[in-house]
Amino acid sequence: AFYKAVSANQQPWYELTRTEQAGSLLDGETWPWLIEYDPSSDDFAVGKPKWTPRFSGTQGNNPGPSPLSESTDPYNSTNPTGAKLSAGVFFRNRLWFASGDVLFSSQYNDPYNMWIADPTDLVDTDPIDITAASGANSTITWLVSYSDFLFVTTTGKTQYELKGSNNFIGPRTAALEPTSFYGTSRFTSPTKVGSLLFFTDTGRLFMYHGANTDNIQTAVNVSQNVFGYFPQEISHVSSAPNQDSMMFVDADNENHMYLYTARFNGDQQSQNAFYRWVFGNESKIKYAYVIDNYLYILNRRPTELDTDNETVLDRGTFLEKIYLERTVPSDVMLDRRIPVVGVADGADTLFPIEYLPSPGETMTCWYNNEALDGVVENSGGSYWFRALNVALAGQTAILGEKYLMDIELSTPVMRDQYNNFVDGRLVLKDVNLRHYNSGSYDWVVYRWDRNPSIVSFDPMRANNPMSAVGSGNYFEVEGSFSPKVQALDGKSDIHIQSNNPVPVNITNIEFRVDFSASMSGSVTQ
Repeated sequence: AFYKAVSANQQPWYELTRTEQAGSLLDGETWPWLIEYDPSSDDFAVGKPKWTPRFSGTQGNNPGPSPLSESTDPYNSTNPTGAKLSAGVFFRNRLWFASGDVLFSSQYNDPYNMWIADPTDLVDTDPIDITAASGANSTITWLVSYSDFLFVTTTGKTQYELKGSNNFIGPRTAALEPTSFYGTSRFTSPTKVGSLLFFTDTGRLFMYHGANTDNIQTAVNVSQNVFGYFPQEISHVSSAPNQDSMMFVDADNENHMYLYTARFNGDQQSQNAFYRWVFGNESKIKYAYVIDNYLYILNRRPTELDTDNETVLDRGTFLEKIYLERTVPSDVMLDRRIPVVGVADGADTLFPIEYLPSPGETMTCWYNNEALDGVVENSGGSYWFRALNVALAGQTAILGEKYLMDIELSTPVMRDQYNNFVDGRLVLKDVNLRHYNSGSYDWVVYRWDRNPSIVSFDPMRANNPMSAVGSGNYFEVEGSFSPKVQALDGKSDIHIQSNNPVPVNITNIEFRVDFSASMSGSVTQ
């Protein structure tokens, strides 16, 4: 080791200095940079970490991470040799990186130190350098800290767990154990949802149980029953742990967001479902993240259309906020919703529209649980909603754009007591929908590509048709709705639709059907 004098008056008299050989410093330009939040300025700073130099040993006995030391001319920053980092994570008080099929770490409790402290005496706190070898040449793609191990995925259709001895991971005890053998997406990271871990491959979603599970399989394809429905390629994935849900953005159809919800009772799965949100045809979802039961979406969508109302002339990027918990009737379901204060204008009231209205959309002003009658006006480039024949100066209303909630039900199928599909002819006769704190909605059935039949639920009729909307009859607290269906499975499409700003809360759907199994007679259920 090398020392330099730092004081002639007090201890310490000397301190370690880096070794004199080339390669004793990591090049901060080509290693990962650091993004750090500064609370004093409420801003983020970007810079290079202070990587610890090599204090002892030589290029022979302390070369640093093997992907670096085995490269040609590894310390020439003007001509990088191609040892690329493919993943990184902080786990068990170490900073971990992957390059090729190698996984390596920093010293324990010293995340910016990649060197052995004393090459003559390897100790538990020294860096770890290990290779993922399963008989296939593969590159490590993702590192995820999960439970008591590090989850490692590769391009070689193998998943690993990094473990140690007696729950301690050190340079002498670290081991990469192959645990499952499936493909893994190189574009979307494995995602934790509460205590569960999921990863994706082309058109498939896997739930990972881990090697220590009692389950016979360490990973299970939970999307096998919806093959062809789940997107082939995913551009982004996010999780909502409080709702036991995940969100996936379709890379080929960027206005499609797929969701998966799985709920458990103890160690048994009690419910799971795949479903899809379809945004406007020209929308492009760029990012999604969940904070405190709200889903935030960066959505790039048109702000100006040509005279044909189809050709997009300009786009804007919008931050959209969606509440993921159960709504209440007083919530107002409008796009681009903002509170506005009225200004008197004769017998009318003007409410300012603080943004450029979306082309082709209907602007609505909502006050005291009902929509105000009015029109949108453009005055010198400023947009206003003119509420007709109402005096609401100084009052706050909710302004936004109406949208059509369109829920398309999946094709009903018959299953036996073991949840196996039963082949046969299924005729849907009628349905019973239960709802709670729900506004109006339509039951829409398309049969054989004909015009739809529509039956509407209206809480005004269900409660008291003689009462005004503002008297509390704009929703029904608890009730049911039983329209006819009269449709053949596979030859009909069933939708639940609403463009009413009052939320719709469906709690249960039950069909009465006539079923003829392929090998038996007719049974009504």
